[in-house]
Amino acid sequence: MSTIEKQAYDRNRYLKKKEDFIERDRKRRLLNPQDGKRRATNWAKNHPRALNIIQSRCQQMLKLEVLGKYSNDTFRCTNCNEDRLDCLTIDHINNDGQEHRKAIGSVNMYRWLRKNNYPNGFQVLCMNCQWVKKAENQRSRRASSKLLRRRLLIEDLINSRYTP
Repeated sequence: MSTIEKQAYDRNRYLKKKEDFIERDRKRRLLNPQDGKRRATNWAKNHPRALNIIQSRCQQMLKLEVLGKYSNDTFRCTNCNEDRLDCLTIDHINNDGQEHRKAIGSVNMYRWLRKNNYPNGFQVLCMNCQWVKKAENQRSRRASSKLLRRRLLIEDLINSRYTP
């Protein structure tokens, strides 16, 4: 029997007894749940490059899914209409990204968004627009803190001069 004939025979045999094979595998997984995890761990150790490729593709697909949800499937930056996927990211609209990351811990943001049914408060920005937004926020915070320090200094001066 040639290799092609053997493959055809095995395929026909599988198709005829497909339900039996599926049931047998289901029972085996129920009886030995650790066996599948052990095999998967061994495979991952023996195939690190393949695992890396699979994980990268899964991450890319997840990023596409999340960016599609928050951009209404336009895949463009909210500010400048940049459409290169490598440049696009998710941005916290209310500038509370640091507090949010502390609250959720070290979790992949895209996975967290999908798990929580894509909550409001996020937008798609390219890295340039996100960088500009961050710089503007830092500038305004510094300016407001300088003003506050000046006001406090003036109040201290006034209070110290006119106190009997």
